[in-house]
Amino acid sequence: LFDWLKAKGWKQPADWPLKSLERPRVLVAGCGTGHWLTHFARHYSARADIWAMDLSVSSLSFAARKAAENGLTAVHFVQGDILAIPEQIRNQGPFDFIEVGGVLHHLREPLEGWKRLVELLRPGGAMLVALYSKIARSRSVDPCRDFARAGTYNAESANSLRRYRHDVHGQVDLGSEWAANIVTSKDFASLNAVRDLCLHIQETQYTILDIEEMLRTLGLQWLQMAETVQEDKQQRFRKQFGVDPFSPEAIPKKWHEFEQQYPTTFLGMYEFFVQRQH
Repeated sequence: LFDWLKAKGWKQPADWPLKSLERPRVLVAGCGTGHWLTHFARHYSARADIWAMDLSVSSLSFAARKAAENGLTAVHFVQGDILAIPEQIRNQGPFDFIEVGGVLHHLREPLEGWKRLVELLRPGGAMLVALYSKIARSRSVDPCRDFARAGTYNAESANSLRRYRHDVHGQVDLGSEWAANIVTSKDFASLNAVRDLCLHIQETQYTILDIEEMLRTLGLQWLQMAETVQEDKQQRFRKQFGVDPFSPEAIPKKWHEFEQQYPTTFLGMYEFFVQRQH
């Protein structure tokens, strides 16, 4: 795990406890149905204690069943709210690594939720965070949400979500640019993901400069963007700035400048690594 984090720019503090090096503690906050969790646990559960938390009992049950099917016995599941961390999770801290992907921006108080997680992170520990881009979503996702609100779609009905996707494809046929962009998102292929993408009732969007300000408030240091940017955008970034897009030199300011030129770069989400300062 720590070799992987070092490749993301993580710097091991001099006083980092030996027990954490031997068997780190990991929290997946808002694990959903466990897609990212299962992939991560397959690689690291033999050498780490992994805790997974989600507000939805049904999503948590599905994730636990998938983990059991894959023999991932070192994963512990707890139902809970990020804004009210359950004692069972608090007692397991501090965690050496926390993943919170696509969750904070759906909270009524995203910054407060992020703060609660930082409090659980060991000083010097790392986080992988994913947040919605205001710039990207203004071009494609905001129109798709407007389209959903104008229709008679039920976010809790699978048939209604399928009808929504069918109707959006119909907008593509009519020459709608926003629809042509949104159907290329990987999230549009899944009913659960398209619900979050286009029909979620609670959503906050950010620019990278907004994120940079939050990092200062939370005492977190930017490490690097995660390797989820499309290959053509990676090549353009290298050509424009002369640095690897997933290196410490690819600072937030550069990414903000790049995103203004290429607004669909983070159509999914910003995904980035940070480290808690001492």
